[in-house]
Amino acid sequence: MATAPKTTQPQGAIDLRDLIKSYGDTEVLKGINLTIAPGEFLVLVGPSGCGKSTLLRCIAGLEEITGGDLVIDGRKCNDVHPKDRDLAMVFQSYALYPHMTVAENLAFSLTVRKFDDAEIEKRVAEVAERLGLTPLLGRRSKQLSGGQRQRVAVGRAIVREPKAFLFDEPLSNLDAALRGKMRIELKKLHHDLGATMIYVTHDQVEAMTLADRIVVLEGGHVQQVGSPTELFENPSNIFVAGFIGSPPMNFLSSEPSSDLRVAGEGFELALSDRFKGVDLPAEVTAGVRPTGLVLDGDGQGRVRGRVEVVEPLGWESYVHVSIGDSEDERIVAQIPTERARQYDHGDAIELTVAAEDVHVFDSKTTQAIRPTTEERNGSV
Repeated sequence: MATAPKTTQPQGAIDLRDLIKSYGDTEVLKGINLTIAPGEFLVLVGPSGCGKSTLLRCIAGLEEITGGDLVIDGRKCNDVHPKDRDLAMVFQSYALYPHMTVAENLAFSLTVRKFDDAEIEKRVAEVAERLGLTPLLGRRSKQLSGGQRQRVAVGRAIVREPKAFLFDEPLSNLDAALRGKMRIELKKLHHDLGATMIYVTHDQVEAMTLADRIVVLEGGHVQQVGSPTELFENPSNIFVAGFIGSPPMNFLSSEPSSDLRVAGEGFELALSDRFKGVDLPAEVTAGVRPTGLVLDGDGQGRVRGRVEVVEPLGWESYVHVSIGDSEDERIVAQIPTERARQYDHGDAIELTVAAEDVHVFDSKTTQAIRPTTEERNGSV
């Protein structure tokens, strides 16, 4: 496959400075501050209505910014027309022209910009080869599968050689197998192009596998920005801890004791010695990933309850456990299927938890409580 030429100066640096977007009296984006480096693959995630697609459309120029600044490569672009921002957007619906062939769809933006025919032909041929579209150049969009249409939509963006690519849930219309394949293709494409990519998704697997950094949005605010590993291992608050990870983190609330333990109905957890000297609040919420709940482990913490459901997923299973009477008193453990087979609905189960696998949050503020001397995994 042909490799796109690299520019001598990095392009695609995008700065959002106190960016606000309102619809009438409804403020959707509430002062977003974010710096995106040239060549970075940044993924925006969050629940429906959190503002992630609106933010992408503000960057593209499809939505007018209410307040703050958008700066692209040092140039303030608040009032710059979308076509003059040198950004390419790939929509969820693909937005192909049905009356045009694949070749005509790929060439359209270059034709509008009055590129000469030889350059258009060269770029279309290179992009078609890169994306495996060469045999399809004469077909119209109605003759293409969903995956082929998605590749044409991406190709139409690549052919422009823009400063940055904006993706608005481009894989959501594909089946699970094809989504997995296209994730790999997008990852390879980013590596080959070295271009800035901003990607909106509700799919955690897409976010975790594609991103250099993830931005978690909720209620129009940035909750946390970091690498996939950082967000998974060091969530800044209960929302991020519960949103990142599948199945999500389990939460158990209690008053902490003086010997660094939290206990309640069906559970007693030990906290890491790294929390010695930390001024813990009156009530904390302990968070444990499903992988941190172990059968017959040597952790000092214990969780006891009755099995409600076992979900086999190949070599591992999700075991749903009731540790109390309310809906809040439910946990999920992720354990090897060969061990999970011994349990059925209503069976008693005991799981152990290592102290270093227990996250601690302030129940009132929902913010993570950090050890005084070092972060989790030993980083200062």
